[in-house]
Amino acid sequence: MSGQVNNNPSEVMPPIDAQATVQVSVNKMEASVIMTGAQYGGTPITLELLQAAIAQKGVVYGTKLDYLKELALNPVYGDYKVIAEGKPPVTGENAKIIYHVRLERDLRPKENPDGSVNFRDLGLIESVDKDAILCEKTPAAPGTPGTDVFGGSISAKTGRDIAMPAGKNTYMSNDKLSLFASIDGQVEFINNKVTVLDTFTVEGDVSTSTGDINFPGNVVIHGGVSAGFTVHASGNIDITDIVESANIMAGGNIIIRGGFNGGATGKLEAGGNITCRYIQGGRITLGGNLETSYIINAIVNCSGSINLIGKGLIMGGHVAARTSITANLLGSATSTATTVVEAGNDPMLFKRLNDIPKELDTCLANIKKLEPLANALIQLRNAGRITPEREEQLAQSQRILEQLRATEVHLKEEHEDVKQKLAESGNGWIKVLKTAYPGVRIVIGAEQLHLHDGHDFTRFSRTVGVSGISTAPAQ
Repeated sequence: MSGQVNNNPSEVMPPIDAQATVQVSVNKMEASVIMTGAQYGGTPITLELLQAAIAQKGVVYGTKLDYLKELALNPVYGDYKVIAEGKPPVTGENAKIIYHVRLERDLRPKENPDGSVNFRDLGLIESVDKDAILCEKTPAAPGTPGTDVFGGSISAKTGRDIAMPAGKNTYMSNDKLSLFASIDGQVEFINNKVTVLDTFTVEGDVSTSTGDINFPGNVVIHGGVSAGFTVHASGNIDITDIVESANIMAGGNIIIRGGFNGGATGKLEAGGNITCRYIQGGRITLGGNLETSYIINAIVNCSGSINLIGKGLIMGGHVAARTSITANLLGSATSTATTVVEAGNDPMLFKRLNDIPKELDTCLANIKKLEPLANALIQLRNAGRITPEREEQLAQSQRILEQLRATEVHLKEEHEDVKQKLAESGNGWIKVLKTAYPGVRIVIGAEQLHLHDGHDFTRFSRTVGVSGISTAPAQ
């Protein structure tokens, strides 16, 4: 019938088939498909259509077939859907060092249930025999390559290597994977290296029969030290019996199992920790922590913390620690001796701050002296006129210069570190677990507090920016 309008578009519009377009990410690790639906009776989305689009793009790896089948049955139009993923590379395992010796030892004495302290079972020495294995290295493993969606290989990184910590008196196996002791001695971890130190043993007292001792390693004394004698070691010093007013100096730790009667002239100096049954008189200086049962009439400067165990008494003298002091009793109800207990300051840091510039000046002066000689020898070598003796002299000069320049860098870094530590000083605390008696003087940073009354179970501290010393119950 003329004049009628055909409202069926499929009879006048050509069919439009569904389409699938695949896009690959920039790193080639992901492929996505975006689909448009069929119109006017066109061919719908099928699994074959999706696979053809993938093949046309060149994607050959990591295709999610099950997900493609789902998309073919239930198409999602106008939105990118991930249909293939590559396999990322895996970095290899880092190298590892497996130690067969103890590097850290708990030097703290054991406190018995009755309050007494066992100063003999400390486990200080880690001894090894010549050719004993010290550690083993597991090499860094190669990584596992990855694959992108085009089937291309992605290289993987090998794990991070680590240097074998070979220190003095050690040697490595031919494959550089095992480290052994080259002497009988004591193992220490110095400057991140496993070192075997010689140990000098005294079977008895240090007295007129032995004379003073100065040893480049560890010293073990199965006796005591008589008044007036000196024991100096670059490593640790372990003394079984009582030390009278002698001088004991160690680059590492000091243990005195019998106690220290320092009197007016005795000294203990340690770069590390000091553990001593008791301290009566003398002057004690250390870079680590101090543990003892009581301190009477002594001068103590500690760069770490001081922990009083057992009797836990500080009476008389001046006891200072940079970090903290913990004791049962400060002062006495009957003694008139002045007791000063100080935290938050470190006299050794002030001394080091003054010493470093002097050491740096000496180092720079030596560099200035040696550089002209090394440069002259280099010129001779460049001119082809250097003798074997001069070549050896040049190599030695260059080695010394390298060491001096490393020392210069280390001193400058240490100087900044010391200044930073001094800037942070004044934040120490003092904890009294029983009683601080009247007459005791508490010093924290630049603040002082004279006790006119007894304080029980109290923690003394200083708040930055607030004057005075505050007290609170000890915890």
